[in-house]
Amino acid sequence: DLGQALGCGAYLAELRRLQTGPFHAETAVTAADWADLIVCQVSEPARFHDAVAACPLPIVVQRRLNETGSVAEARNECDRIQRDLAPAGDYAGYLITQL
Repeated sequence: DLGQALGCGAYLAELRRLQTGPFHAETAVTAADWADLIVCQVSEPARFHDAVAACPLPIVVQRRLNETGSVAEARNECDRIQRDLAPAGDYAGYLITQL
């Protein structure tokens, strides 16, 4: 677009996004930061926290929906995970998948 506007042609050698909404490049987590993490399937929240409390790695909690689950059901399940587990600890994320 810039080359066309200047009438001389141009190409892009590098592009770096510095901000997307409230997220800034200075505080971004790199792929290397996430290379060591644990994804745990949770079926019994009450027993889950004790099992992972001493783990030094970031933990992503996963729950699965059946294959007929909708986006709304996935959102509700994520809310349930947060309600069940957030008081017990600070987890890196919550992941809802379908079978």
